[in-house]
Amino acid sequence: MKSNGFTLLEVLFAFSILTFTILTTVPVLTKVQLENEALKEERVALSVLHDQWIAYIYGDYKVAEEEIHAPFPINITFDHENELVKACATWENRKSEQENYCIYGYEYS
Repeated sequence: MKSNGFTLLEVLFAFSILTFTILTTVPVLTKVQLENEALKEERVALSVLHDQWIAYIYGDYKVAEEEIHAPFPINITFDHENELVKACATWENRKSEQENYCIYGYEYS
């Protein structure tokens, strides 16, 4: 007997391979997307921190602490350590983790 179609076993095997591929790639792609969004937020926070830090160093900014609302709230603090100015940004990322980043520099005289 000649058959021009697929057997049930061949169809089930192909379906199981497809299902396995989908079930393993979807969580990985979701995690990659979440990491990408967290990195994007970090770039925004560091850009805001740098802009505020430059303004503070050059005397255009004289507030000790401020919360800035970019696409998400960023808490910026300034501190003097010896002759350096320390500026820190704190925010909560998409993964609900607390992020903190600090930069140092000399105050402009």
